[in-house]
Amino acid sequence: LTNIASGTTQQIQTIIDKGGIPLFIRLLNSKFPEVAEQAIWAIGNIAGDGANYRDMILKFGGLEPLLRIIDNAQKQTTIKHGTWALSNLCRGKPLPDSRIVSPSIPTLCRVIINSEDPEVLTDATWALSYLSDGNDKTIQTVIDTEVVPALIRHLDTEVISILIPCLRTIGNILTGSEEQTSTVIKAGALPKLFKHINHDRRAVRREVCWSLSNITAGSPEQLQEIIGNQEYLQKLLALCTQDCTEIKREAVWVICNSTNKGRPDQIFLLCQASTLELFNDLLDSEDIKTVAVILEALFNIIQCGADNFRENGENTLLVHLERINAIQKIEKLQHHKSDEVYNKAIKILETFYETQDII
Repeated sequence: LTNIASGTTQQIQTIIDKGGIPLFIRLLNSKFPEVAEQAIWAIGNIAGDGANYRDMILKFGGLEPLLRIIDNAQKQTTIKHGTWALSNLCRGKPLPDSRIVSPSIPTLCRVIINSEDPEVLTDATWALSYLSDGNDKTIQTVIDTEVVPALIRHLDTEVISILIPCLRTIGNILTGSEEQTSTVIKAGALPKLFKHINHDRRAVRREVCWSLSNITAGSPEQLQEIIGNQEYLQKLLALCTQDCTEIKREAVWVICNSTNKGRPDQIFLLCQASTLELFNDLLDSEDIKTVAVILEALFNIIQCGADNFRENGENTLLVHLERINAIQKIEKLQHHKSDEVYNKAIKILETFYETQDII
């Protein structure tokens, strides 16, 4: 039956039509380990064939006995096979109902903390990357397992199938509250993240930038951990100009997020690091999202200058933008094909210039 369950969808359907799923779930509770292990294989194979089958297993209560087997397993092979089956219950399109699979989080985190087996870690970290994509309560559940240091430790791996889900999970945690973000920073994530910022794999660079953008969107203290480090800041600025369009955009988001909650001294620090010149160059980009987010950041910077950096009655940051012809480019963006770009350009011009001065 286990072998048939690893077959085609039609063959699996034959087992399901005969009531196989409840029987396999019952066998997960067998007092004979060999029988339970066969049931694990069958459950994992069926769940891996599609979301409908996966949801049927969850509906019939297959999760709880599987978690119990993994939590109490003495053999590494049982942990390996159980984690594989569990990962198949936690993934797929559409994703399963998070309320049903969230009890898996502590078990997966224990596996990640204790295992060094690449296959086990691949299954466990990918499953956790799906489950950790939730609200602050879900994120806190992950943090409370004390898995964060283990995730950061695994960032040293050369196995891409482990590295990417670890980065994804860390990025998910960083979307949480400022306190939850601080947990990741204090655990030493930043040096490991910047270690991979120029990684050969684009997917890795993308995940790193996404994590960093969540940090720069946080408190001024968290922002300082990045822009207060010249090496980090220069690596980010370089990425904005020296990578493919997708990664440039992600790196620009990291910098632009800094302007949302950054203190005046932090905004000034960014300007001293030639950020305005960078933004000016990127206003010519054909990527609409990049141009739009830069315009939003420029609005924040000019507003900060109006409130904090004036000389002889003039906004020094705005004067600098005029000197490098950035304002002239913004005026031209009034004719951009994108409504979002047009509206953001107009907002800058109408806010900081007299109406009759707008071209």
